[in-house]
Amino acid sequence: PAEGDRSGKIAAMNRRCLLASLSVLACASRPAQAHDTTVGDLHIEHAYALPSEAGSATAAAYLRRIRHRGTLPDRLVGASTPLATSVELQRAGQRVEAIELPAGGELLLRHDSEWRLALKGLQSTLVNGQRFPLRLRFQHAGECELTVWVQQPRAALQPYR
Repeated sequence: PAEGDRSGKIAAMNRRCLLASLSVLACASRPAQAHDTTVGDLHIEHAYALPSEAGSATAAAYLRRIRHRGTLPDRLVGASTPLATSVELQRAGQRVEAIELPAGGELLLRHDSEWRLALKGLQSTLVNGQRFPLRLRFQHAGECELTVWVQQPRAALQPYR
């Protein structure tokens, strides 16, 4: 009888180890929860914004990259968010009507590039860790909504002014 109790305990322990191992494998094999979006032939990577200064009425949103996998050019023609009264497309700080997206190319809209989505009439301060929706409108691909992550970039910068 003592031998039977021992083998039963070993079998139970083996089952627990197997279940724990399977749980770890299931978690490890899941793809990373990226917040990339695809609309039409466009793949939009990592929407983010820098924290803003308290009381500031403006901020900016950025996109790590837009990859255009199609054969015809497209254009980003507008954007909106409930966090601001308007979103202005800008190049080197100047308003533009659209951002051209060449076929088969890619465009960087990062905080260290010349392009940005200026949030005007900001309704609250953007704080590190916050998330908010942003809707993009493309001439051919249509519309998509993505989640913007407010974060301090790896190379720390001052808040957006």
